Amino acid sequence: KRGCLLRCIYCTYNQVLEGNRLRLRPPVDIVDEVEEAVLRHKAESIEFVDSVFNIPYDHCVEVLEEIARRPWRVEFTAMGVSPRKLDEQFLALMWRAGFRSFMISPESASETMIDSYGKGFTVDDVTHAAEAVKKARFTVLWYFLVGGPGETNETLQETLDFNVRHLRLDRRGGGRGASMAAGTPRLRILARMAANRLRWRNRRRRRSPGRTRRTATAPPRGTRCRPWPGTVVPPTSAER
Repeated sequence: KRGCLLRCIYCTYNQVLEGNRLRLRPPVDIVDEVEEAVLRHKAESIEFVDSVFNIPYDHCVEVLEEIARRPWRVEFTAMGVSPRKLDEQFLALMWRAGFRSFMISPESASETMIDSYGKGFTVDDVTHAAEAVKKARFTVLWYFLVGGPGETNETLQETLDFNVRHLRLDRRGGGRGASMAAGTPRLRILARMAANRLRWRNRRRRRSPGRTRRTATAPPRGTRCRPWPGTVVPPTSAER
């Protein structure tokens, strides 16, 4: 499929690359293409890279059921799975179709931050998905963002507590934060925050007319600055 119905503020899929209008392919056509990759090209594993694999839900179920009906078997994974409606019945269908791993990106376990990111689900959805995943045999990679608009120590603690209570933390890792891509609401939000911060600083300076700014001055030309301890400094032409 192409397009994404979600409104995540940091994502380029729904804002720039594919838009918000869904263009769905028939499930039979999708699985026929997978079958060609398996039988003709001997593919051993296949990854679905839709922006969100299980939205729309009914279309995803039809694809999984069509895969399960085929006589061949191959291992699948999915890049982005929404925690919404991710229950034991849906996970059982994924397993029957050949999925052994996937990624979930709730970004936060705080209701405040989920709303801020525009994710389109709730903390209850995330919690129910985590409980269902814990009972299954999948290898699951969870993605969380830190420091988005509205993040506080309290909202971050909610996410950390969720990780400890509900996730199997046998493997942990880290990575860079959300990108600030052109055309996304996140960039516009950060631009407004930066502008507000600049106006606040300018107001403070106007209220303190006697305050002097400290400026750095360059040393006279030819002056050698003292090196950091342990630094090897090459000799000047005069010293040579």
